[in-house]
Amino acid sequence: MAKEKSNKKNRLVLLFFIAVVVLFVIIYVLPSVADAFKRTYVAEYGGIQVSDKVSCYIVRDETVYFANRSGTIQYYLGEGTKVRKNTKILDISAGSAEYEETKYTKILERIQGQGITPEQYVSSNNGLVSYYLDGYEALFKPDTMKELSKKEVKELEMGLENVTRTTTLANEPLFKIVNNNLWYVVCWVDEEDIVKYKKGRSVTLQLPLADVKGTTMDIIDDDGEFMVILKFNRYYEDLPRIRRVEANVITEDYKGLIIPNRCITSKDGKPGVYIKDVGGDSVFRPVKAITSDGEYSLVQNSYFYEDSEDGSVKVKTIDVYDEILTSGKP
Repeated sequence: MAKEKSNKKNRLVLLFFIAVVVLFVIIYVLPSVADAFKRTYVAEYGGIQVSDKVSCYIVRDETVYFANRSGTIQYYLGEGTKVRKNTKILDISAGSAEYEETKYTKILERIQGQGITPEQYVSSNNGLVSYYLDGYEALFKPDTMKELSKKEVKELEMGLENVTRTTTLANEPLFKIVNNNLWYVVCWVDEEDIVKYKKGRSVTLQLPLADVKGTTMDIIDDDGEFMVILKFNRYYEDLPRIRRVEANVITEDYKGLIIPNRCITSKDGKPGVYIKDVGGDSVFRPVKAITSDGEYSLVQNSYFYEDSEDGSVKVKTIDVYDEILTSGKP
């Protein structure tokens, strides 16, 4: 009796595994096999992006303001507020602070007094007011960013501190004004990836809160690795509060018709594909590739121009929704 129960249990386990295998085949294998046997592929409009995952260091034109005396702070503006030159940010009423020793030792050690200790707490320039400081405001400056080294910045202890409080000691940091109209990103790229970047070419930086468009400003050889400097003039909400961030840089964003590489053949030395015309016949159409990811190619649609002995010639190519033979030839 026990043996029969054991055999029954083994059969149930076997059936379960068979069911799992069958389900796997149905979900993953059959669609791929079916796709391989499709006789035609419908050309559709799309894009292929070339991107790079990098560690970004944000460089801003920013000025830190220090307290000229101890006392109670009265704030007039919130974090991230856009201000014009000479806008009042806060006031300090004369008096003593609630503490005797500064709480901002790290920031003060890093920044080494590089900032403004004003008579009146007004902005010296247009920009964004921020109460988040890391002490590296004087290190990551546009006029010295080319002197940064990867080894140096990797060893930095990153961390922002919100310096809003009720009272302050003299010489403590209070706020900063950040130029949001022009800012930069410094990153280091391996030699095999530097071909993705070209000076003056547009890029898109994919940051946590939004994508920001900019340009590649400079490429500098840094002992086998390459420092890339990207320039931006677009507003980004979190700009004053980020220093180091992992981001994706889109260096190319091509648009056109996407077709599988297996569809591409040649005729009379010219690359092209065979399409089915309205009568069902196979017709060769030359194609001009824009780029390829190894499996699919992005090609121009409708027509393209090629050089000939008689000058530039307009060449008819494929259109969107054309049925392309997957076998390459009829």
